[in-house]
Amino acid sequence: MSLKEICSSIDAAIDFSSLTHQYFYKERDLISVTKAFEKVGATDFSKVPFEVIEPARERGDTVHDMAAMFGNEILDEDTVTEEYEGYLSAIQKFYKERVKKIIAIEQKIYNLHFCYAGTLDILYLNKSRQLCLDDWKTPKKDHKVSKWQTAAYAYAWEKLTRKKVSERASVLLRPDGTYQREEHKNPLKRDFDDFVTSRMERCTVRKHAMDTVDSFCNVDLLRSPTENESSLQLPGDQKKRPIKQSPSETTGSRESVLVPQQVENCKQLQA
Repeated sequence: MSLKEICSSIDAAIDFSSLTHQYFYKERDLISVTKAFEKVGATDFSKVPFEVIEPARERGDTVHDMAAMFGNEILDEDTVTEEYEGYLSAIQKFYKERVKKIIAIEQKIYNLHFCYAGTLDILYLNKSRQLCLDDWKTPKKDHKVSKWQTAAYAYAWEKLTRKKVSERASVLLRPDGTYQREEHKNPLKRDFDDFVTSRMERCTVRKHAMDTVDSFCNVDLLRSPTENESSLQLPGDQKKRPIKQSPSETTGSRESVLVPQQVENCKQLQA
């Protein structure tokens, strides 16, 4: 299958409720990447006044929509208000300077081993034809969790497709018509381990397990999976393909944000 066909197959496997921001695989709830950050307080904006956070949220949503629509060639630029003209210029400049070929925009992605899902902003081939996974941002500075977010998406993508992501980055879109691409240069494994393990601030299994574990995963939270391989089947595949698990999937020595001890029961989703 081509990359775009693979993306379509992945997208079709996941249902998403925009009302509750929940992802489902065969009607089973998967924790979203952004919700995982909220669970451990890594993205806690509760102390920010509503009159400050709400305009920022609306601005971020609008710019994200503009970037996606521009990439899909469905944005009516005449409808862009003066407030967002600078952001549009930044988006145009990014696509012109960076993008050789778009692979996917607003692509749903998931990993059944860790029972999580999310939506990556853009996957594309750059001018050197390297596969890049970027995430749109509108704050003045990149957030500390951004590298973990792109790592979660890239890890899921590579496990599903066997296609390596060469670069991960946050793209800070600015109202003055410029953008700054903050590449996440840590090895994928390091950032993914930070996403999964207790190195995320204030996270422990005992504190967050009951919140993060899904009702269908009735497991011993302190028991790690013992199998070294699992299997995954994309829609349309005739055979299940073995997946060799990374050390971060099999080790029981660290406490986890996503409670990888869910794995044993979550494997039923792959059947």
